[in-house]
Amino acid sequence: MADLLTLNTHAGRNRLFFLLLLGGLYLPSFFLNSFFISIFIIHSFFTKNFQAHFTKFLRPLLFLFIGYFLWCAVSLVYTQNIPVGISHLQTKLGFLLLPIGIIGSGIHTSARYRQLVMNVFVGLSVIVAIAALINAGITSIEAGSLYKVANDDGTIVKQYYFTYTHLAFFIMHPAYFSLYIGAAIFTGLYLVVNKTSLIKSAWLQIVIIGFLFIFLILLQGRISILAFLAMLFIGVLIYFFTKGSYLKGAGIVAVPIGFIVALLLFAPASFTRRFTEFSSMKYDLQAPAVHDFNGFTIRLAEWECALDAIGKQPLLGHGLGDGHIELMKAYRENGFVVGYTKEYNCHNQYLETTLQTGLIGLLIMLGILLYMLYVAYQHKSLLLFVLVGFVSVSMLTESLLERQWGIGFFTSFMVFLAVSLRAELPSSPET
Repeated sequence: MADLLTLNTHAGRNRLFFLLLLGGLYLPSFFLNSFFISIFIIHSFFTKNFQAHFTKFLRPLLFLFIGYFLWCAVSLVYTQNIPVGISHLQTKLGFLLLPIGIIGSGIHTSARYRQLVMNVFVGLSVIVAIAALINAGITSIEAGSLYKVANDDGTIVKQYYFTYTHLAFFIMHPAYFSLYIGAAIFTGLYLVVNKTSLIKSAWLQIVIIGFLFIFLILLQGRISILAFLAMLFIGVLIYFFTKGSYLKGAGIVAVPIGFIVALLLFAPASFTRRFTEFSSMKYDLQAPAVHDFNGFTIRLAEWECALDAIGKQPLLGHGLGDGHIELMKAYRENGFVVGYTKEYNCHNQYLETTLQTGLIGLLIMLGILLYMLYVAYQHKSLLLFVLVGFVSVSMLTESLLERQWGIGFFTSFMVFLAVSLRAELPSSPET
């Protein structure tokens, strides 16, 4: 594999810079993250036969990504807050530049490099998860306790250093961290099943996947865990359906589900509170404190107000600059005190996109997801299918494509997997 990363060839440097880009996604520094992305993109533009890599197979997906970015740019024409709009557009540059750089660089044409990228992504996820645990351990030792008692908007709660925000903040927001770790588990399972892991010990592979799964639980991203289990269930059943081993597939899926059920039954209530607080779906939109809501009802309140804001400009949206402003207006008009005091976003990428770029922007975004599913079906790629499903479900309660962490992951790792599928075919060349 090392011969793929030789610095004395342009292709080797392209591959190396892309791996650095993947590593940069895990860095808490936005500047370093952007730096590695920029190095890869700039270097890829000087690739020999750059245009020749844009085959007929890849053009629809490329046009959808470019179209989404361009429509976001068009929204600046009718938005009022231009500086904010430009800032949001800069964040979304990945939709334009990364697919072009990945395809034009030709890194997607090598089956061996595809395997290396997946192995590196899993390895990076393990390393960063260990780093987060070490940081939490140091904090816990310094504090002399596993948790701190905090006044969270008027409610006294225990905040464990080894869970949720206190575990993730060292790296990134827990919603994005959960997205990365879930994707790493699916990728690791793919490597194990296809016997393409660089780690040859089967037991060590199982330990790594188990470790990542436990870490995903510790991050306590509810929608990420539900989306992960849903796609794991569907993916395993599809895999064993094609093999004719239905009971074996059901048994494998039962293991992580049983683990979570046991955790909810026997773990301390302060640890499981984020998963067991859904005692009621009723809520008072004008309640003064965040703890008057639970994790789901707070989103129902956000979505109710978001739909009001969208209804004022459904086709075009309010533009990248005014989307959040109009949402805050809707919060105030509906008396959603918690929403506007904490300046919550929609916590739903589909509503967030519609709020900013209207139904046109939403349709383009859905087109990207659906075409990636079509590519997965066309090439019988179960990994791409479950990853697209995992991201799509996760976006139901999180606005994942509004920050560099989410956009960078989606437009680099996900796009690379989608466009590199043909490298798995016997006739695919390696450059």
